Amino acid sequence: MQISLVQNFRADINGLRALAVLAVVLYHFDVPGFAGGFVGVDVFFVISGFLMTKIIVEGLRTGRFSIWNFYAARVRRIVPALAALCLALLVYGAFWLTPPDFERLGRHAASSIGFVSNIVYWKDVDYFGNQKYDQWLLHTWSLSVEWQFYLMFPVMLMAVSRLFRRPAALTVALVVLLTVSLGLSATLSFTNRIPAFYLLPTRAWEMIAGGVVFMFASSGPARVRSLAGPLGLVLIALSMGLLRSEGPWPGYLAMLPVAGAGLVLWANYSRSRLLCNPVTQFLGDSSYSIYLWHWPLTVLLHQYVLEDSAAWTVAAIAASVMLGYASLRWIETPSRLMLGRWSLRANGVAFGLSSAMVASAAGLIWAGQGLPERPNVQRFADAQSRIRFANIGNGWCFVDNIDGDGSGAKDIKYRPSFSQCHVGDPNGAAGAVLWGDSHAAHYSPFVAAFAREKRIKVHELSSAACPPLFDTPDKGVHPDVCAQFQKDVLAAVSHEKTVIIAGRWDWYMRQAGFSDAVESTLRVLTGRGADVVVLGQSPLFFTGVGKQYVYATVFGRQYPAEFRGAEGPAVANRVLQSVVAKVPGVRYVEPTAGLCNGHGCQVQIDGVPAFFDANHMNIAGAEALARRARSRGLSLFEDAPDRVAALSENPAK
Repeated sequence: MQISLVQNFRADINGLRALAVLAVVLYHFDVPGFAGGFVGVDVFFVISGFLMTKIIVEGLRTGRFSIWNFYAARVRRIVPALAALCLALLVYGAFWLTPPDFERLGRHAASSIGFVSNIVYWKDVDYFGNQKYDQWLLHTWSLSVEWQFYLMFPVMLMAVSRLFRRPAALTVALVVLLTVSLGLSATLSFTNRIPAFYLLPTRAWEMIAGGVVFMFASSGPARVRSLAGPLGLVLIALSMGLLRSEGPWPGYLAMLPVAGAGLVLWANYSRSRLLCNPVTQFLGDSSYSIYLWHWPLTVLLHQYVLEDSAAWTVAAIAASVMLGYASLRWIETPSRLMLGRWSLRANGVAFGLSSAMVASAAGLIWAGQGLPERPNVQRFADAQSRIRFANIGNGWCFVDNIDGDGSGAKDIKYRPSFSQCHVGDPNGAAGAVLWGDSHAAHYSPFVAAFAREKRIKVHELSSAACPPLFDTPDKGVHPDVCAQFQKDVLAAVSHEKTVIIAGRWDWYMRQAGFSDAVESTLRVLTGRGADVVVLGQSPLFFTGVGKQYVYATVFGRQYPAEFRGAEGPAVANRVLQSVVAKVPGVRYVEPTAGLCNGHGCQVQIDGVPAFFDANHMNIAGAEALARRARSRGLSLFEDAPDRVAALSENPAK
């Protein structure tokens, strides 16, 4: 057996693994020059497909393929190190995670060891969004995709081999499946990229591409093959340096790194100094475990707000490599050798017990809602209560999180009561409408404070991701609610003079025609006699600053006065101001102007923690913002346009 392994070992494949894991690690740690490093996962997929096809097809050709031995080998390779990681994180979480985060970790650990985490994350989080830094096991989505592929791929090849005895049948089947999966991926990446990113049907083509390469591994002129290796490395390097997460991924863009990896595999590039030197061979040997451990360290840096420190980043990268090597030496290799000597039944029992142990522990944490009775998290409820969001579950109007538990909901159906929610003075005259998405909702306490002062009742119409625009295809998370609120705004203009609109403007600005849609909406409203106030966007952070406050309170950490903010809101606000200037009767107000400077953005207002998460203010913060604005002379419902503009530009006056 050892002789066979040595004869089949290809140093260039091991080196390609090293490049793939290095790309992913440097991308996740935000190292400059590796903005496209996420393609390392795509390279891994191609390698996996190549090797799995080799094992299966060679076994079928010799009549010695055993699907159970195939599955057992995959278990020995993947499960021990993954189970160890999950258990280590659960132990860490028991001491250092708040109940919601610990509960989520339990759910994700169970789905990871059950190899369905890609499906869970598809429904939970955008891989390229800021929420990824709250997901300790996000990277296991790719292991789940591979495992699902491993389960079905040998069955499919065995079926084709038995139905069609011709040697070319397997190649034809692979090409057909590749074409179908690639077409689906290319289409869905434009229309709904989150499932396109996570799910097997849109990812299978990358692994099948590796299989197609194997089917042609011994063909082609030697001169052409000698050029294929360097060309493949160039394509992979271009992918890492040029591709960006904002594009339709994976889709047709993934053909670049997939083609690069395929060319290297086809070339059998064993003479490459880049791939076959001692450093890349070391990294290639440890690549799986390095991949497993690097992401939790990335999350840890963000938990402690250390992601901008070059020293801590270098230390975390080094720790990823060291933990990866330790896992290879003391977990991967011993377990693989030991289980390799056991029978299939014993392998199955070991797999079942280890998976059940992780799943049971994770399930108890999940079912126990993160074990809030732990002594070390007794201050959590009090800290969490200080950063509540103004949603319908907390006695406000925002339609999304009906229960007020912070988890949100999807596709809530419209109820008449949603259109009958008011803030401000409940006994006052109906004089204003607040319309928009969650960014209108987080300004609701701000608007309500001004409204109470003037004895005005404000009719609020806010729903998740529902843009306060008429000419837009985006209908929000709850389309029924969003569509009805558009009608309600037009109906309300006749008797509620002021219309205040607010939104996540930097998000909507990504769509073509944003400025035209804003201008058109403003003209529709002013054309019906409304006085319109456009609220500028609040700061957007790279981490959940509300959660950072909770962690600082619960675990005795320091809560920084400022956090680094993104450029998007400032850009969007400048665009808004230019549009507002074109439409008479419209005022622009930027409530959070002055919070940001060249170093960062304030997260406390007069000592009050102001934010709920990475881009929403909490109730107390919005109320504190209103107190500060009133002390500086702002009157939201009466100021003339030139006075409001002056306050927005220089809120210290």
